[in-house]
Amino acid sequence: MSPPYSATDFDEYTKSSQSVLLNIGNYLSELSDNFIQFQLFFACIGFVVNIFHLTVLTRKSMRTSSINVIMIGISICDLCNMVFMIKYDIVMFSENECSPPKTYTNEIFNLWISAAEDTTRRLITWFGFLLASLRFFIVKNSLKPKYHHFSKPLFATKVMISMTIISVIMSVFYYGRGCFKVVDEWAPPKHCDGFPLNFTTPVYEVVIENMALSEDSPALKTLSIVDGLLKLIASCTLPIFTYLLMIEHRNAKNSKLQFSTRSRSSRSDHTTKLVILMTITFIISESPFGIIYFVEGIVLNSPGIVHLTTDLIDLFGIFLAINSITSCLICLVVSSQYRRAVEKLIGMKKKNSNSRSSRVNVTSCAVIGKSEMKI
Repeated sequence: MSPPYSATDFDEYTKSSQSVLLNIGNYLSELSDNFIQFQLFFACIGFVVNIFHLTVLTRKSMRTSSINVIMIGISICDLCNMVFMIKYDIVMFSENECSPPKTYTNEIFNLWISAAEDTTRRLITWFGFLLASLRFFIVKNSLKPKYHHFSKPLFATKVMISMTIISVIMSVFYYGRGCFKVVDEWAPPKHCDGFPLNFTTPVYEVVIENMALSEDSPALKTLSIVDGLLKLIASCTLPIFTYLLMIEHRNAKNSKLQFSTRSRSSRSDHTTKLVILMTITFIISESPFGIIYFVEGIVLNSPGIVHLTTDLIDLFGIFLAINSITSCLICLVVSSQYRRAVEKLIGMKKKNSNSRSSRVNVTSCAVIGKSEMKI
C-alpha cells in the first residue's frame, strides 16, 4: 500500500489547493493499489513473452541489421522491467503492518535495483527514439552508399553502448549520493505474532550528508530537469518520426526504387511497417512518462507532488507491461524474417520442407503421367 497523503506534503500551497491535491493524491493512491493485481498479471505474461521474444531476436539469422539489434536492446530492457515490476508487486502484496523493516543488506540491494530500473526505463525511451530516427535516416538515404553502414549491426551496438554508459552514470549519480543510517527502532504491534518478547529492529533511511548533492542542490535539479527533458523530447518526437516514416514509406513504394530487387524492396517495406507500428505503441506507453518525469524533475522540493508523480508512474506501469507483450506480436504479424526464425526455433521448418518435397514429388508424377499418355 502507498503511504497516505497529508496536508504537510503540500505546505507550500494554500488551504483550498491542499484540499484538492489531497483528494487527487488519495484517489490516485487507491487506484494504483487496485491496479497492482492487473499489473502483476500482465508483467508475468510479459516476462514469459519477452524471454521467447529475446530468444528469437538473438538468433544468428536475426542479428543482421541495426534495427534488429536495437529491438534486442529494447527486449532486454523490457525483460528487466518485468522482473522489477513482478518483484515490486509481490512485495506490495506480501507486506503489512506486521512486516518488519528491511535489513541493511536488503536496503542496499533494493537501492541498486531501483538504480537498475531507472537505467532500463530511461534506455527504453532512448532506444525507441533511436529505432524510429535511425529507420527514417536509413530509408531517406537508401540510395546513398556512404550511409549504408547505418544499417549494420555494429553501428547500432556502438550507439546503444554509449547510451547505456550515459544512462548508468546518471542513475549512479542520483542513487549513489547518500548512505544508509539508522533513524529509528521498529517494534511489532501487540497483535502481531511470531516475534520474541521486546523485539526491536533498526529502521534505515538514506541520509545525504553532502549538501551539494541534496534534493535542493543546483547539481541535482539540473540533472533531474535534463533527465526529464530528454525523456520528454524523445517521447514528443516519436509522433514526428512516425509521420515522416509513413511519408518516406509511401514515397519509396510509389517510386519502386530501381536499384533494389523486388524481394529486397518487400523486406524493406516490412521493416519500415514494423518500426512504424512499434513506434506507435511507444507513443501510447511512453508519452505519459516523458511528461511525468519532466514534472518530477522540476518539483523535487515538493514532496507531495513527487509522491503524486510516483503514484502516476505506478498507475501507468500496466501500459509498459502490455507494450512489452505487443512488441513480440507485431514482429510475428509483420516480419517474415521473424516468423522464419520462430519456425526454425520450434522445429517447424523441417515439417514444411517435407511437405514441399511431397508436393514436388506429386507434381513430378503428374507430369510423367501426362507424358506417358501423350506417347
